[in-house]
Amino acid sequence: MSRIISFFSSDHRTGTSMLAQCCAERLAEKDRSMQVLLVHSSGCAGTDYSPQLRESVGRIRPYLAEKLINVEEIRRKAVWRDNLSVIGGHEDPCGASDIFPEMGEYLVRTLAPYYGAVICDGGADIEEGLALGALFASDVTYMVLTQNENCLKRYEWLLPVYRQLGLLPVRYVINSFSQASPYSEGYIRDRLGIERGNVVKIRASGHGSAAETDSRSLLAYRDKAFLRDLDELVAEIGNEL
Repeated sequence: MSRIISFFSSDHRTGTSMLAQCCAERLAEKDRSMQVLLVHSSGCAGTDYSPQLRESVGRIRPYLAEKLINVEEIRRKAVWRDNLSVIGGHEDPCGASDIFPEMGEYLVRTLAPYYGAVICDGGADIEEGLALGALFASDVTYMVLTQNENCLKRYEWLLPVYRQLGLLPVRYVINSFSQASPYSEGYIRDRLGIERGNVVKIRASGHGSAAETDSRSLLAYRDKAFLRDLDELVAEIGNEL
């Protein structure tokens, strides 16, 4: 049975899209026999790190509304690299507002049986219908945090909303982690009430700016520390499949 994994954050600039992209690429790289689908469900185009996409939520939006998507056509167009397929978001930044949660949930659940893993990049806007629908469909959700006061405050502020929507419990990722930060793993766990063992740390990579300029994921730079941490997360996801 396919597992649907979503990455989501309470704040922008936490690296959620990059992390989802890297996890999808690494899963596909480690198991060439498994078909992996990455869905950019954040409401953005999703071409920052996976350019030249041939399929998008924007294109199939009319069919989503009627629940009449052509699965075979989508699968054919979504192929991006070998056994990794990618569906972009909405090319029109104003167009994402007319995608409702039930449409996003329908898309992900309908496509999931055709893939060994579905990774959803949920961004940080809980009001985005596509992101919320993907979160409703998810088997496992990773909440992406950083060692930043604004990020932690927004998580605390939005926590009642997450509870009301039934999005908890989640797993946590502290992205761009630095041992030198005063916001240690222990401090974040104590402050947010996170159980020990429910956190994965991904160390910061020095190639972030280059990745944005080159329009490719951090995986391309083969940073050893980043890869070790990413592989820990990917192994955890693999155990869920």
